[in-house]
Amino acid sequence: MPTTKQEGPMNNIRIYREGLGLTQNDLALRTQIPAPTLRRYEKSSVKISAVNQKIIAEALTQPIDILFPDPAQKRALPSSQYQMNRREFLGAAAITGTGLSMVGLSPFMLTNPAFNKSRKEFSKDELNILAEENYGLWELLNALQRGTSINFVSSVAQGKLLTLQHLSQGSLLPTQHNMLLNFLADVYVLLGRICQEVQDYGSGEAYFREALSIAQETGNVDLKTATRQRYGYMLINQERYRAALQNAEIGIEEGKSATFPIWGEIQLCAAECYAYTGNISKARTVAARARNINRGRDPEIWFGKLLNPKTSYIKNEIVINLAAQHNDEAIRASEDALHNLEKEEPDNLTWRASLQELQARALWQFGRHEESMTTAKESLMNARKVGSVVTETKIEKLHHQMENSPLRTRYGVQVIGELLASS
Repeated sequence: MPTTKQEGPMNNIRIYREGLGLTQNDLALRTQIPAPTLRRYEKSSVKISAVNQKIIAEALTQPIDILFPDPAQKRALPSSQYQMNRREFLGAAAITGTGLSMVGLSPFMLTNPAFNKSRKEFSKDELNILAEENYGLWELLNALQRGTSINFVSSVAQGKLLTLQHLSQGSLLPTQHNMLLNFLADVYVLLGRICQEVQDYGSGEAYFREALSIAQETGNVDLKTATRQRYGYMLINQERYRAALQNAEIGIEEGKSATFPIWGEIQLCAAECYAYTGNISKARTVAARARNINRGRDPEIWFGKLLNPKTSYIKNEIVINLAAQHNDEAIRASEDALHNLEKEEPDNLTWRASLQELQARALWQFGRHEESMTTAKESLMNARKVGSVVTETKIEKLHHQMENSPLRTRYGVQVIGELLASS
C-alpha cells in the first residue's frame, strides 16, 4: 500500500481539527482511526498511508495536499516563485485560524522576504488578495450549515487578524498602511458580528470599538458607516434601543458620502431603531428614504459585506409592522422576505432563522398559533445548526409567552420547550 512519509511537523491535522472544534476522540469517531494513532500522526512521527490521508481529509473537509503538504516541493521552491507562495499563504491564513501562530508566522512568513517588516509596498494583486480573503470570511459566516461551526469561523478570523496585524507593522507607504488597517478593522467587525450571534456582548463591544477607532484614524467613510451599521444591530439585540438610535444617527451623519449599498444599510438600521423606540412615523420615513436612494457606485471594498439586498428592506418592513402591531402586514412581509432570501442568499441559515423568529412572533400575535409554533420550532432548529444563541434566546422569550397563555398545553408548545431544555 502506498505511503507518504512525514518528516518533522509537516502535516496540518491538528490545525484543522482544532479549527473545527474537534477533539482527537471526535476525529477518531469520524474516521474510525484509533485516537492513539491520530496522536502519533499529529506528532508527525509515523508514516500515514494514502488511504488514511484520504479518510482524514474527508473528515476535515480539506484537500489532501493542504493537510499533508509535500516537504520536498517546499524546499525546492525557488525565490522567484514567492508570489504564488504568498497567495497560497494568505489563503491558508484565512483557514488555519488560531493555528496560524504555530505554523504561519514563525517558520514561513517571517523568513519570506515578501513579508519582511522593511517592505514599503504591496502590489495591487496582493492587496486584492487580502480584500478577497476578508470577503471570503464573511461568506464563510453566512454559510455555516455547510459543515463549519461558528467557533471555526471565529478561529479563522483570528488567524486573519494575526496576518493583518503583522503586515500592518511594516514600514509601508501611508496609503497602503491605511488600507491594511481598514482590512484589519473589517475583521474586527466580523468578530463583533460573531460575538453578537453568540451573545458575547462584552467582547463584541470591544471588537466594534477597535474597528471604529481604526475607521476614525484612517478616515474611511465606508468603513465608519458599515461598522456603525453592524454595531447598531448588536445594540438592538441587547435591547439598548436608545444607544442603537444614537449610534445610527451618528452613522447617518458621518456616512453621507458613503457608497450606495452601505448608505442604504445604515438608514435601514436607523429605521429599525426608530421603530423600537416607538417613533413609527419616523421609522417609515427613513425606510422610504432608503428605498428611494438612487443606486450609485459600489464600494471598492465591501466592508461588513453590506450588499443592500432586497431582503434587508423587507425585513425592515417586518420589524416596523411588528412595532406598530400591524401583525397581518408583518406576516406578509415575512413570507416575502423568506421567499426573497431563497433567491438572494439561500445558504444564509443564520438570516433564515432570524426571519423565521420574526415570522413566528407575528403569527402568534395575530392569533395563528399553530403556524407560529411550527415556525418557531423551525427557527430554533436552524439557529441550533449555526450556533445562533441570539435567535435561540428570542425563541425562548416567545415560548415564555406561549407558556403563559391558555394554549400552554398544546403539543407544539411542549415540543419547543423540550427542544429548549435539550440545549
